[in-house]
Amino acid sequence: MGRSLPLRARRPLPDAVAAVDALARACGFGAADLAALVDAHPGSRGLVRVRRVVALMDPRAESLPESRLRVGLTLRGVPPPIPQYPVVLPSGKDARLDLAWPRPAPGRPPFALEYDGPDHRTPVRHGLDLERDSGLDDLGWDVVHVTGRQMADLDALAARVRRGIGL
Repeated sequence: MGRSLPLRARRPLPDAVAAVDALARACGFGAADLAALVDAHPGSRGLVRVRRVVALMDPRAESLPESRLRVGLTLRGVPPPIPQYPVVLPSGKDARLDLAWPRPAPGRPPFALEYDGPDHRTPVRHGLDLERDSGLDDLGWDVVHVTGRQMADLDALAARVRRGIGL
């Protein structure tokens, strides 16, 4: 029986990439490190899939849903966003956008998606989110909040993002 790499598991591609993103973030490695590992195992089964995971991974992702969202949109033809994009708000506070397209098509405002998990539904966090969104609005950003329910229809969300970035 031939060797196989564990990253070739039968998980859906967005889940596999999310797992690798989390591991890469926690352990401090990047796509080049993983590509070198793949190249060191030329006879292993599943290399096509592992190479696809490597091509889509991004250790800047801070949560599994963010990774799944990014990959799901990319697989639907949306240009790859920048995860955890830094922005300085008019108040001087730093903010990071989960998924950002800071330079969309000419004439379009910068566009971002924010994944809002359950922790965003607390009164304190919701208030902080509204404050931050107000500052982003003052800077001209178009920010769309995404929940787990909306991720069930990534085709519709991908269409919304394409419209938002002017494609």
